[in-house]
Amino acid sequence: MVEKSRSQAGEFTIAQVGFADQDFSFELVPLALMQENPHGLDLATPSIAFRVTNLDATRSTLVDNGVQTTEVGERSGISSFAFADNEGRWFAVLRQ
Repeated sequence: MVEKSRSQAGEFTIAQVGFADQDFSFELVPLALMQENPHGLDLATPSIAFRVTNLDATRSTLVDNGVQTTEVGERSGISSFAFADNEGRWFAVLRQ
């Protein structure tokens, strides 16, 4: 496991980690950054975020398939939206 990147969101540091030989990575976001999330998401579930190159097209595809999503917004300089699975757990989608 290696650190693939590190970025700042205001006063918070966000790290992406994964395997050196794979494009896939997890983004580790401090819980304090999500405390005042604009959508009132349940923070009891660990936050999992996906990164995509075309945020609007990804959201449109989910909406077209009946998936509940938030609007695309920006927070601390990061464009994103969230979507719910069929059990009400929320996941973030961030612009790559």
